[in-house]
Amino acid sequence: MPNTDTKFILIVDDNPTNLSVLSQALKTANYKVRMAIDGEDALEQVSNALPELILLDVQMPGIDGFETCRRLQTHPLTQKIPVIFMTTLTDAESKVKGLSLGAVDYITKPFEQSEVLARVNVHWQLKQLTDQLEAQVTERSTALQQAQIQLIQQEKLSALGELVTGIAHEINNPLISSATFHPHKLILQISPNCSNSTSITIPNLHLRSRLKSTRSI
Repeated sequence: MPNTDTKFILIVDDNPTNLSVLSQALKTANYKVRMAIDGEDALEQVSNALPELILLDVQMPGIDGFETCRRLQTHPLTQKIPVIFMTTLTDAESKVKGLSLGAVDYITKPFEQSEVLARVNVHWQLKQLTDQLEAQVTERSTALQQAQIQLIQQEKLSALGELVTGIAHEINNPLISSATFHPHKLILQISPNCSNSTSITIPNLHLRSRLKSTRSI
């Protein structure tokens, strides 16, 4: 069903039986799976490769599932990974705590494989849709930025054209004795009784083209 490619689900549980049962059920549903035996192992694996989804046991030796989830939520690269808690805790306080730490769902032990797969399917699909939406937003934002840059360039060229047109008219003025082109600028010599010159830095290619068209009028 899922198009996993290199994407995978990370199962975190200190119970080897739970790991075996869950991994087999997910593999049968065509998910790729990796396993961690505690919170520290999970954090280390996530630092090397980001899973699409994490099934996280709450009660584990060392750092428990709550603390593991909290650490995942504090890092920008891992805070968007959906976390589903697996626990024998059924009290409302524990569930509220897990959800407040950033978990997206709960699976109560002992779990039914059909329930696990149903919840995993839902959150897997939500993750794919979220990723696609973010990619589209990024793509459109990039396109908008490029359009804005092109608009600014067009406005600059338009302003440059108006400036060059004015200079071309001044060149035809008797007060201008000479116009000398340099690689990156035009020097206008004010004459005959003025020793000052005006240097304007304008791309030579645009300038010559515009002056030529103006003089031909």
